[in-house]
Amino acid sequence: MEIGAFVQTATEAAAPRRSTRTRAAPAVRDDLVAHYKEKLEAALGDEEKFTTIYNDLRANTAIGKPEIIALAKQMTGSGARAEDAALKKIWNRHQSLVVFKAKSRATGGRSAA
Repeated sequence: MEIGAFVQTATEAAAPRRSTRTRAAPAVRDDLVAHYKEKLEAALGDEEKFTTIYNDLRANTAIGKPEIIALAKQMTGSGARAEDAALKKIWNRHQSLVVFKAKSRATGGRSAA
């Protein structure tokens, strides 16, 4: 083998290959996001209703990671990268509202001052 052909073969093998495939982000099903957002927003603060809807959301196989992340972003205003983190953000919003309502009831609208 000639040295020129050897160098050309070696540089071609060492060069990074471009992938012709591009990974497209999965499409978010806005109808599912809107449906669950409406139901969850209406049930915020009601422990029994919210838990039922939240458990339905977690069990629904039609709703995937992109939808849950979009739902968390719409409900909490902050995004998440993982499905579990997004579900936790949704649950924490509900819990903080429940705690706030309980504290308000306990103080009867009075302040300590």
